[in-house]
Amino acid sequence: MQIPDGPGAGFYPLRLNRARAEILFVLGRWKEAEALDRECLAVAERQNDEALIAHARQVLASVLVPLCGYDEARKLFELATAYHRAAGDRRNLMLSLNFYGHVFRRQSDFAGALRRFDEQLALARELDDPLSIGQATGNLGIVHYSLNQYGQALENFQFQLRALEVVQDRFNLCLVLNNIGLVLWKQDKPDLALPYLLRAEHLADKLQFKRGQCLATGNIALIHMDHGRWDEAMELLRLNLAAAEELGDRLQVALTLGNMGKVHCVRRELPAAVDCYSRKAEIAGSLGDRQTECIALENLGATQTDMGLHRECLDTLARSLALAREIGDREMEGIVRQRMGTVHRTLKNWEDAERALSEGIAILRTMERREPLTNALAQYAWLLWELSRPAEAAECRREALSLSGEPGDPELSFSFRMLDALLLSVEDRPRARVLLREILADCGDEEHRATVRRHLESIAGAG
Repeated sequence: MQIPDGPGAGFYPLRLNRARAEILFVLGRWKEAEALDRECLAVAERQNDEALIAHARQVLASVLVPLCGYDEARKLFELATAYHRAAGDRRNLMLSLNFYGHVFRRQSDFAGALRRFDEQLALARELDDPLSIGQATGNLGIVHYSLNQYGQALENFQFQLRALEVVQDRFNLCLVLNNIGLVLWKQDKPDLALPYLLRAEHLADKLQFKRGQCLATGNIALIHMDHGRWDEAMELLRLNLAAAEELGDRLQVALTLGNMGKVHCVRRELPAAVDCYSRKAEIAGSLGDRQTECIALENLGATQTDMGLHRECLDTLARSLALAREIGDREMEGIVRQRMGTVHRTLKNWEDAERALSEGIAILRTMERREPLTNALAQYAWLLWELSRPAEAAECRREALSLSGEPGDPELSFSFRMLDALLLSVEDRPRARVLLREILADCGDEEHRATVRRHLESIAGAG
């Protein structure tokens, strides 16, 4: 961000300090960059130069955003943007809005973020600045991503990518490549996501861009998780956690802890998973990031029910649901309702289970992602089976199959194969027993094997 031209002895050292701060930021020494930017603001205030003060506030606030100093950043941006508006300085107002919107986004005020990024885009168009148009479009893409509008987010990021490639802005290229990879991963396209993430990682390494390296490492870990490479994923996540802690990026620390929790869950290291999710929720709550806190609490509740802590789980999920509704995150509301229905099903609270699952499915049918809906349909199909409504269960199973074919997730695949066998047993017990024996032969998990044997005995007894 440029320091304005003008007279005064403080300008030359101010420029040098700002240049040093930018280098320190790229190298991941964010706290040192912050200290230099505070010195710049102090110099500007001593000179009593309003234009210089506004710019110094703007650049300090832009460093405070990734450091999660949102309250101070908001106050500084308010003062800086007020000055730029009064002065009719469209360019610096646009530059300030570029960062100011992220304060709102990171605290889950998506409407506030959209207003500022829309204004940034309008100013960029007035100034006929293609690079700034791309930046504003990318910022809007980040909000669309947060709102689970992945198709629109991807369109925005690809527009920004084209603008950045023209001018070879390699630092922002690294960030948008990460964003595109993350959207493709969310769209269940990990193999399409990986080349973007590897390109981002290579570029960040070449530039020694610590933030870009941290983002790429964490996102590549997600691809390893998708392919069941849990050891490789955990190794990258540990590196990612150390890098985020070194940067002082508390939000990235929280996100990484959440992904580590998923690996612990798969390994059945449930107390370790609870610790990760609890820490993620605590950090997110302290930052006012209600969306990240909401997701962490849903993950925590799922782990609690896996540990048999069903009542504690329902309390945790109630907190997650309240946050989802507060911020208007419909996808998370649907996921949490599905999770609550699953817990009620385990507790044989049949009426509560059916209500929660029905409400969750109704919401998830309106969302872009298919995976959460498939999971909800699986739980609802089992509930209908347990309520002796096999025809409805079979219809629910058919709907899930029509969404994405046979699921790749081992747990979901096992659940559907078991349900298929039980539905078959209504009409053809011998064929159902054959299918159950095939499932048993494929099972490596001892809990799954015990489940299959129990149903085999049940069908044999009934026959």
